Amino acid sequence: MPTLDPGKIRGLSGIVSDAGFFEICALDHLSDFAELLAPDPSTVGFEDIVTAKDQLVRELSPSVSAFLLDARYGAQVLATGALPARTGLMFSIEDEDYKLPAAPRRTRHRTGWSLDQIKLIGADMAKLLWFYRPDLDPDTAEHQRFVLRSLVEQCARLSLPLVVEPIWYPVDGEDPTSEQWRQDRVEES
Repeated sequence: MPTLDPGKIRGLSGIVSDAGFFEICALDHLSDFAELLAPDPSTVGFEDIVTAKDQLVRELSPSVSAFLLDARYGAQVLATGALPARTGLMFSIEDEDYKLPAAPRRTRHRTGWSLDQIKLIGADMAKLLWFYRPDLDPDTAEHQRFVLRSLVEQCARLSLPLVVEPIWYPVDGEDPTSEQWRQDRVEES
């Protein structure tokens, strides 16, 4: 029987509600967050996004158990005091977006950001947006599995829980509304 990791248990307990539920507000979005603030996202500056995320954290913190934030814009809530001490904190490790790729996609880590920094900043958990299509390209699939194994090992070393958000995505020539695509998704996942 594996032993329980007290650091991971502590991290998990930091992001659940008093009733034991995950009530997490995801604000780790990057370029697509700017699209929420203006019809032309190129008119939205760094400070605009930081201010909007800060206000959301302040307003929503009584209603959530944790926030999922990004290093670029979201980490600022620690400096401003917007995040209450009783509210859990998660950070994403990837430098990704939800734009669909034309071909197999490899995970990119945010430059200058690591699991060590996520732990040092006081986060309760790390999160990985993981695009995975093992049926498209064996090299890319192995790269994606390596990324995941590596992060799991690093998180074990740091006693940092890791949540993985797997994304099965369509590529050029695939119709994600077709029954065949849906069946393939279930069979390959």
